[in-house]
Amino acid sequence: MRPVCHDVGVTPALYTPEELARLLRVSEETIRRKCRKKEIEARKLGRVWRIPREEALKLVGDEAALQQAGGRA
Repeated sequence: MRPVCHDVGVTPALYTPEELARLLRVSEETIRRKCRKKEIEARKLGRVWRIPREEALKLVGDEAALQQAGGRA
């Protein structure tokens, strides 16, 4: 999957399960399951889950890691 944001140095407003899984070093299915169970605040846009930046920050716990990844690893 492509990152939600393509601009270099810009932290995306929404993360895909793939991006968040990479940051947290867990499987994509773990993130999707937590989205379905409403353990992670997320919205489904079409068939794809999107996780708001604020929720990603809560889960990652580190602004620097979130900015460094910038939706890409």
